Amino acid sequence: MNLLQLLALKALQNKKIRRFLLAGLLFLLLLPLLLLFMIVSSITAALHILLPPVETLPEDLYYQAIQAVRVELEIENDFPVPIVKLVYFNMNGDLSNSKDELRAFIQNFFVDFQQVEVSRENMEGGSKDEDEEEGKIETEYEIIYYFKDLTALLGELPGPPFHFAQEDIEFIQALYFASMDGGDGEEFPLLSGKYPMPVQGSISSGFGNRVDPLNGKYYLHPALDIVPVWHAPVATIADGVVVAVEISSDYGNCVTVAHRQGEDSFTTFYAHLSQVDVSPGQSLRQGDRIGLEGGDQKNDPNPGRTTGHHLHFELWLGDSRAAAVDPARWLTAAPPENQE
Repeated sequence: MNLLQLLALKALQNKKIRRFLLAGLLFLLLLPLLLLFMIVSSITAALHILLPPVETLPEDLYYQAIQAVRVELEIENDFPVPIVKLVYFNMNGDLSNSKDELRAFIQNFFVDFQQVEVSRENMEGGSKDEDEEEGKIETEYEIIYYFKDLTALLGELPGPPFHFAQEDIEFIQALYFASMDGGDGEEFPLLSGKYPMPVQGSISSGFGNRVDPLNGKYYLHPALDIVPVWHAPVATIADGVVVAVEISSDYGNCVTVAHRQGEDSFTTFYAHLSQVDVSPGQSLRQGDRIGLEGGDQKNDPNPGRTTGHHLHFELWLGDSRAAAVDPARWLTAAPPENQE
């Protein structure tokens, strides 16, 4: 037995040293639990700040500022409090205590507008055709303000003045869906099907009633909007036949594919494509490329009505949009096997 072993044995024979060593061992065993408790407490405190209980929202300064902007600009849709808080904190390093400052911040970064043509008829009782011939119908332009949807916001966050990292953008996306219903009141997004996504990306808008970001009016959004890397390849989700390749003023370059697979007979619709690689009558296998994602108003041909690039994806249990259902019930997060 060497000198170090003798010293260690003698030290262990001392009660005070044994107690000290046992206390140190116990501390080491409890340290991970203490760290976990501190992390959970920090996250809970942060979420309490970002996601105040519904009953306390009217007392939240950010909520008050959002509602003040809504009233002032006659905006119909709403915007989540947590997103405003996160963006403000990211840009300023702290939260604001000034309602006026927040109103200016919200209006500057979260509000957009659309110029809408409005026809005003002469009220003297003539028919519309007569009024048009006599020049009694005047065309005016009205500015409609609306809070930006997630598609537009996600496209802006990586650049100045925001400079959000990808992981922060994904967190904002999750917070957005935690704050807003997906049309049917259920948690969104809910991918519960068996078919692969047509493109891998962030789901920026779900199936259901929403405010049109281009005119501020409520309507049924019969699709999933998916935001991938710009010009990512888009694949068919199942075997099928191309029944239409069209250019639409609303949907830009779009492709319709019929899938007739026993009980799973349905139709899919892919819109805002920057490039189409298929033609009518062409047979496709699951994962075959049908084109490239697009919809960028400045850089893509035939973008359609968009606030940013994305894939507009619909699924019909028939041959037309009248039979549209929620695609999330048919999709899974797994990528297509044959996607290029």
